[in-house]
Amino acid sequence: MNDSEHFRLLFWRAFVPLFALPVLGGFLAASPIADGWGWRSWAIAGAVVGAGVAAHLLRSWLRSDVTLDERGMTLYATSGLQTWPYEKLLKVKQIGKYRARMCFDPDIPETHMHISIDLIDSDGFVDALLDRYGQATGHELPELHADAGSGDVEQAA
Repeated sequence: MNDSEHFRLLFWRAFVPLFALPVLGGFLAASPIADGWGWRSWAIAGAVVGAGVAAHLLRSWLRSDVTLDERGMTLYATSGLQTWPYEKLLKVKQIGKYRARMCFDPDIPETHMHISIDLIDSDGFVDALLDRYGQATGHELPELHADAGSGDVEQAA
């Protein structure tokens, strides 16, 4: 098996905050602050905003990598870069074409953690995750029942 396998999250939510930019630009254009701005001032403001948008999208792209390796599954979650060992995997299920839902044991009594991620290749991810689970534990993951996984799910994409 390869040393590590990489999968890409769909980072469509990174575009959502950008939809407010035209509205904010309209407020700026109508405000007294921008009275008398020439094309150079608008070009500088546009370049600053463009650089910010590019930095935001680059950061989102760099954090969209999910790695499966000998240590476990590594991805950026809300609290930063995290690695979960395969032995902690309780359930995995592919939901639709792009979403994979997993349950992990966080070593807290009577609790487990739900994570749902949207991937470009969720078929390949689920297959690779199950293969790595089998290799790490020596047995297959128990099958997820149809009614399982209907609770609250944390989005990590």
